[in-house]
Parts: sequence; structure tokens; C-alpha cells
Amino acid sequence: MDIFAALAEIERERSIPEQRFNLLSPEWPRVRRAVMASEERVYKLKLSIAREFGIRHGWKLSTPFSHKCLARGGVHDREDGNGMPLKFVDHPQYYRLNRKAAAQLNHIYVPPFEEVLFNRWALSNNLTLYLPDLPSWYNSHTRIVVYLGPVGRASLLPRWSDGHYPA
Repeated sequence: MDIFAALAEIERERSIPEQRFNLLSPEWPRVRRAVMASEERVYKLKLSIAREFGIRHGWKLSTPFSHKCLARGGVHDREDGNGMPLKFVDHPQYYRLNRKAAAQLNHIYVPPFEEVLFNRWALSNNLTLYLPDLPSWYNSHTRIVVYLGPVGRASLLPRWSDGHYPA
């Protein structure tokens, strides 16, 4: 899947205006069905882009987990709870590698985006901040911010063909 082609398709779907019709108008049900079908296509495109992002990094889209679970590379949350400040998390998507928490991708609203502040928060929670050079598929006002745990960091390191890391 070409992520940029899918993003262009999302923009085309979003440009379909929902016309203002009188709810009693005979045209209203047809227009509403068309708008709902467009919203469904956008949702499916976003989900396929999120899956493709994970595949390109060797991860699988997952159910939610806490930042503490991510920092330990855990499988489940125990009694961690989430506890992530809303400033650092918005519209999250979670990824696993071999069932272990690998990464949490967020679509953060900009401006302002304070990279130093996000990096400081990530480091204080034993996470690594990763800013991929990709536009957000959530909407054009957000930026992709990924937090990596030890499993996610290791999966991004280059490896030799025999599976060992270069010295």
C-alpha cells in the first residue's frame, strides 16, 4: 500500500461537503447515506495506513497498553494504569512485536510542538521519542509522535542478514 496515495484519497473523501438540507426534504436520506459512506471509507483508509505503518516497522497494530507496560516491553498492564498526561498523548495507536508492547503512535496537534519537552518526558519514562518523516493520517493539523519501548527500539536497529546487530 502506498501511504501517500491513501492520504490523498482521505483528503478527496473529506472534501465531499455535507450539504445543508431540510431534514424533511426527500433528498436528505440520500445525502446522509452518501456522507456516512464517505466517513466509513475514510475510517477504513486510516486503519489500513496505521496497519501499513506497523508492517513497515515490523510491528502489529494492537489493543491499548500503558506507557509503563511499553517501557518494560511487557505483554500486559498488570496494575499500571495509563497515567500519561494528555499533552503527550492524543489519538493513540498501539503496536506490538511478538505480543510485547513495542510502540505507541500519537497524532499530536500542532502548533506548538515542543520537541525538547516531549523528549524530556519520554526519557523520564524510559521511552525513546521517534518522529517519523510522515504526515499524520488523523488530520492535517496533527503531527506523528511515536514513543518506543525497548522492544520497539531494538526492532529499528539495523541487523546483518544473520540476525546479529552490527558492532
